[in-house]
Formats: sequence, structure tokens, C-alpha cells
Amino acid sequence: MAKSSESTTKYQRQQRRGTTPHIPLESARAIAGLTIDALIDRIEIATGHRYSRGAISNVEKGTRGASVQMLEDIAAAYKIPVSKIRTDYLPRTQARRAS
Repeated sequence: MAKSSESTTKYQRQQRRGTTPHIPLESARAIAGLTIDALIDRIEIATGHRYSRGAISNVEKGTRGASVQMLEDIAAAYKIPVSKIRTDYLPRTQARRAS
């Protein structure tokens, strides 16, 4: 027996949530009008960490994965929540230091 439209909840009638648009980090940098060196400087100002040009370039190209720390630093440089950066891989976890 088919359900009548009166018996469905408003949540069942809502549209399915689609995937939000994604842009590569390299495109985000270009849209922001930044060179790799400018992004590196912005990361250092925001976090105190400094990455090499090669590290940033390889992460943008997808030939190298990024650590959790690097993703947090890139997000800080762009002034966005780190949750807005999505990856297709599991980022490396930070090594825990023994106290």
C-alpha cells in the first residue's frame, strides 16, 4: 500500500542534499590572487609554520598528501574553518610526543 502525501513528514519531502562544489587548492590560491610564495608567507604569519615551495606545490598537485597540521595551517592562511578543506585521502596524523 502506498503512503499518502499526508503521512510523509516534512523531512521525507526535503530534497536530498547534494555534494557541495569542490575546487582544488591550487585554484583557491589563484582565485585569492596568491603566488605559492605569498601563500607560504601567509601561512607563516597566521601560524608560525613555514613550508617549502615544493611541499605546497606537491600538495596542490596531489602528488603528496598533507599532514593534519598542514591542512590546519592552510585553512588558517585562507581564514576558513579546516572542516571546509576536504580530501580524497586520509591525512597523516601528527606524531605524538612522549611527555
